[in-house]
Amino acid sequence: MMNLNLSAKNYVPENGSSGNMTFSRVVRITSKMLVGAVLALVCVLLAGVLSSRTCVWAKSEQYTLNDKEIGSYSDVDYIRVDGIDGGYIGFDRNTGYITWINEDVTEAVIPSEIDGVSVKGIADWVAQDREGLKKVIIPEGIEAVGQGAFRGSSIKEITFPSSMKSLGNYSLGGVRLLKV
Repeated sequence: MMNLNLSAKNYVPENGSSGNMTFSRVVRITSKMLVGAVLALVCVLLAGVLSSRTCVWAKSEQYTLNDKEIGSYSDVDYIRVDGIDGGYIGFDRNTGYITWINEDVTEAVIPSEIDGVSVKGIADWVAQDREGLKKVIIPEGIEAVGQGAFRGSSIKEITFPSSMKSLGNYSLGGVRLLKV
């Protein structure tokens, strides 16, 4: 653990009261916080340099489909793929699930296959509150969309395949669709 000491001397309050004050604040930064911040910075820098693929972000949390754990974020690759306009998606090659859609994505034509791995579904909460996301096309072969997947987003048009077996609760909650 590292301590970061933030201090100010001779601070004069805005209310104009007489006399100066001295205060000090110690902020505790754990090594995990520091490593996470460094990894985030590296991923952001790589995202600008690599125009086509891969920025792996190691997390220890599990992702879910309708509240059931189906995979680990540590297995997720954050990648650019054709059809995803404006940003990245998170994809787990072990389960075939899309786990995240970047805030900058404006249109998502979900591929049925990524690098030889069939896309099986879209996990919970992957694009919640995405204001820039306007159109989503889900291809044949995808069987499930998790709960809250697109909740509160600005989607105006979405296409579901006939292969869909499960649409999670609140998947489209708060979405004002113009075309389904």
